Amino acid sequence: MNSRSVKRSVLTLALAALFAAGPAAAFKVVGYFPTWQGDVNSIPYGRMTHINYSFVLPTNSGGLQALEGGGARLNTLVSQAHAKNVKVLIAVGGWNDGDDSAFRSLAANSSYRANFVNNIVNFVNQYDLDGVDIDWEYPDAGAEANNFRLLMQDLSRALKPRGKLLTAAVTHNDWPGSVDSAVIEAVDFLNLMVYDLNYPHSTYQAAQAALTHWKFSEGLPKSKAVLGVPFYSRTNYIAYRDIIARYGAGAAQVDNAGGLDYNGQPTIKAKSELALNEAGGIMFWEISQDTRDNLSLMKTIWDTVGHAAGGGNGGDNDGGTPGDNYPDWNSNTYYAVGAIVRYEGKLYIAEHANPGYNPTISTWFWNPYTSTGGGNGGTPTYPEWRAGTQYAKGAVVRFNGRLYIAEHANPGYDPTISTWYWDPYTPAPGVDPGLVWKRANLTNYTSYPDPGSDECVNYNGCMWAGYFAFLNGKQSQDWVSANNIAAVHSKDAGAYKLKTLRLRQGSKSIDVKVYDMCSDSDCNGCCTANSRETGFLIDIEKHTMDRFGSGSGVVEWSCLDCK
Repeated sequence: MNSRSVKRSVLTLALAALFAAGPAAAFKVVGYFPTWQGDVNSIPYGRMTHINYSFVLPTNSGGLQALEGGGARLNTLVSQAHAKNVKVLIAVGGWNDGDDSAFRSLAANSSYRANFVNNIVNFVNQYDLDGVDIDWEYPDAGAEANNFRLLMQDLSRALKPRGKLLTAAVTHNDWPGSVDSAVIEAVDFLNLMVYDLNYPHSTYQAAQAALTHWKFSEGLPKSKAVLGVPFYSRTNYIAYRDIIARYGAGAAQVDNAGGLDYNGQPTIKAKSELALNEAGGIMFWEISQDTRDNLSLMKTIWDTVGHAAGGGNGGDNDGGTPGDNYPDWNSNTYYAVGAIVRYEGKLYIAEHANPGYNPTISTWFWNPYTSTGGGNGGTPTYPEWRAGTQYAKGAVVRFNGRLYIAEHANPGYDPTISTWYWDPYTPAPGVDPGLVWKRANLTNYTSYPDPGSDECVNYNGCMWAGYFAFLNGKQSQDWVSANNIAAVHSKDAGAYKLKTLRLRQGSKSIDVKVYDMCSDSDCNGCCTANSRETGFLIDIEKHTMDRFGSGSGVVEWSCLDCK
């Protein structure tokens, strides 16, 4: 067995937390807004689902310091946000010049913790807030992490019965090690601060790595992962709006102007699409750093994810779900599966996610739609979801104009609430009418890992580089790079040895050949761990992953040459 058993050094799961179901919401768009700058009357409320007002500071004994900017400012923000159906949370803590002594003190003492929780509840009630975001930067591993867990559990017990949200801001990789399955269970979601890293400080690759780490190494469910992006340059901490003012509109299309490292519109759009596929939301620091024109990063985000977040066609909507007044189709808008648009007087539903393809030309992406919920003109006939109906694993239903597949058998749970039981579903392309599609957990490996890498050292990658279980001899790097290679769990190797599998994930598709297997004996049980969600593991080689465009998550597959 070789190293494709696997680079799973980073994929040892906190399994219980990964598959614990939490109450799910629509895709989240979370913006932080500071107490010390920005005009609450100029916030584009319609481009968010949540605002984290930042920050109120704790005291050593669990009290709260006076709110910078005053209560009237917060009252105005809450009033305007709620009028647009946007939730407001109070963010507690923040960087605070690296001084987390108050958190360390209050969390370590049960009386202080109780005092803090009571003060938080009173603060939330006083300002009619929707929840709390804890931004302790950062509890160290060990005693502080244990106290952080106790604090989050105490807050959860106090806030959840009141219908309030509890979230936390955390690092891109849980450094220095303060989040465990109990914290994940306690929160509604985590805001992953994937910025302030190296130079450049917030790349697309860093976002990918962060989501992979939190899913597989920390056991964070997709619905609770909110990807954080910056609206500023780490170099000299210059706001995006000031970069545009200094270097002009062209700076919005790149990630570096004048040596400043930031995210322009293309990268923000790409990260938004990544979050749609791999996370439950996107977050940004912070609202006042954005422009208020077509170069706006908030506009870019909302144009990309607004439909999944419950918004309209990407403009300054009211944050509500569109009713019969469906938005007009826009060629510059990203549409998620199930989005409904009006084009030339007719309605169309997005059967596949797309970046604004024409509904009458790109008919694989769009189908005619009637407002009663039924499609026509070749739309697959999927039944409408019915409460109280027993659904087997793999059942596909239509709910509110969108398709969902049962991840687990259930007695008719709501697809948008019970997301452990249901996932959004993309129907099979018309070119594959005879294929039987199944689901598998998708991972990836490197056939020729770098000397000294985790895979090379911890999984005998150096010894097994270029070797495959179902082929004789060592294969060259050129051969590996030219072929689409997959491995399956050793328990399935007999059935799928040297078979060709077709994989699809969203609009992506690729055919791979099973040349190898993943054996638990070579990686301390990682193969079974990585197949836990679906019961079937497909592990693709890195070159294959690059061609496919994905190497993680859940993939649909069909065997092309199985009898």
